[in-house]
Amino acid sequence: MEITNENQVPENEVLETRSQDGVKALLNEVDDEDYDTTVVVKDSAKTRKEEAEKAAYDAKLDAALPVAFRGVATIDFGLKLIDSRLGIDEMQGAVLTQATAPVLVKYAVEPPDWYKEWGPEMQLAGAVCFVAFMQYKTLIKLRKIDVAKAKEALKKGEKDGAN
Repeated sequence: MEITNENQVPENEVLETRSQDGVKALLNEVDDEDYDTTVVVKDSAKTRKEEAEKAAYDAKLDAALPVAFRGVATIDFGLKLIDSRLGIDEMQGAVLTQATAPVLVKYAVEPPDWYKEWGPEMQLAGAVCFVAFMQYKTLIKLRKIDVAKAKEALKKGEKDGAN
C-alpha cells in the first residue's frame, strides 16, 4: 500500500489553471446557456399538473362506468319488454358502456340526488317488475300453445270419430 499526500499532484497528470475572471466567465456561460432552472421547474410543475389531471379524469371515468352500465341495462330492459328475443348481449353492452362513460365524464352527467339515495331500492323494484312481466309474457305464450294443442286435438278427434 502506498501512502500519498492528497494535496500532491501525480507527475503524469496536468492541472488546468484558470484565473478568477475565467472561472466567473465559465459559470456565467453555464448558467446562461446550458442550465436554465426556471425551465426545469416549469416542466416539473407542468408534468405534475398533467399527471394530477389524468388521475382525476381516470377516477371520474371509473365512477362513470357503473352509471353507463345501468343506462345500457335500462335499454336492454326496454328491448326485452318489446320482444324477449331482443336484447343487448355482453359484448355489445361492454362496447356501449365503454363508449358512454367518457361522454358522461365530458358533460359531468351524474345521477340526481334522489337516485343516489334510493337507487338500490329502485333497481330492485325494476328487477321485480321485469321478472313479473317476463313471466306474464311467458304465461301468455304457454296459453297460446295450449289452445293450439287443444284445437289440434279436436281436429284429430273429429277425424278419428268420422272414420
